[in-house]
Amino acid sequence: MLWCNDEAHFHLDGYVNRQNWRIWGTENPHFAIEKSIYPRRVTVWCALSSRGIVGAIFFEQTVNSARHVEALRNQFIPSIQSEPDFGSMWFMQDGATPHRTNEVFDLLEEHFNERIVALGYPKSKNMGIDWPPYSLDLNPCNSFLWGYIKDKV
Repeated sequence: MLWCNDEAHFHLDGYVNRQNWRIWGTENPHFAIEKSIYPRRVTVWCALSSRGIVGAIFFEQTVNSARHVEALRNQFIPSIQSEPDFGSMWFMQDGATPHRTNEVFDLLEEHFNERIVALGYPKSKNMGIDWPPYSLDLNPCNSFLWGYIKDKV
């Protein structure tokens, strides 16, 4: 079994990133959308596998390495540790900077050993599988879950 994890930002002030909106026409509509310089948002973390979802864990502050370790140690790992096949579960995370610290890798090694797919993990620990660069679509949280949830919210 493979656990994938990720976090996404949810804006609380109605702002939605519509960078890809384009208007085709012969006249400039002079259309502008006002937005805050510092939009209010919450970051949501979860892990996803064929068994379901662990989380959601909400962060009002930026997710850094310490907060990522805390979420893994205090919520994610305890929620799956009692599963009979825990010793054969794999864990996958993308190459976000907070995911690639020694503290994160040490915690993952303690619980998953070589059963880890993560950018920089094989170089740091001499085991596991490296996350391929520029491959966000490998993570179902990115390729499905966050878009689905944001469409519903």
